[in-house]
Parts: sequence; structure tokens; C-alpha cells
Amino acid sequence: MDTENTITLETPSKKTLVLRKFFTARQRNELRGIYLKNLKVSPQGGTAEVGELNGEIVEIAERKLLELAVISYDGNTETPVELLLDASPAEYDFAVAEAGKADTGFLAQTK
Repeated sequence: MDTENTITLETPSKKTLVLRKFFTARQRNELRGIYLKNLKVSPQGGTAEVGELNGEIVEIAERKLLELAVISYDGNTETPVELLLDASPAEYDFAVAEAGKADTGFLAQTK
């Protein structure tokens, strides 16, 4: 494991969550692509207007975010995302919020 690109956090349930501190450009583009391929843009009078965005995309993007960012949860490195999905909503939401910081490289790390 690349320890320079990882951060270990304690979750609300007092479990250990190991995340990537930052994404590579390839990983970031993979996540961003979920939104872009499902975004409908129509030019109106020289400006772009964003059309409908399917709400299901948020769940797909969250899952991809966790797949890219979570290295282990409660010591599990094989299926950490599945364990998070079976955890409490507070635990899952904590993981999503912290994983979302990976795109900025955890520049403003919280304690």
C-alpha cells in the first residue's frame, strides 16, 4: 500500500477507514465521466444550458467514488464498499464525505 497517498480515519462507529488522499488524473476522469456521459447539454443562444440529470447518477457516482477512494474498511480490503453499504447511513455518509475530499488531495485535512 502506498502510505504517502493514504489517510487512516476513525469512523463514527469507531472503525478504521483507509482512503486515498488524492486521485490520479485517470481516476478523477473515470469518476467525472459518469456525470459527463449522462449530462444533456443543449446550446441556446450561444450559451450552454444543462438539461435533465438522472437522479440515479448520484448513486452510481457515489459508488464509483468509494470504489476509487476506499482502500480498506474495518480491516477488510477485499469488499470494503460492500461493507459500507451494509453499515449505518451515518457510517456510509461519513465515508462518502471523506472520500469526496480525495479530489482535492486532502489539502485541508480535518481532525
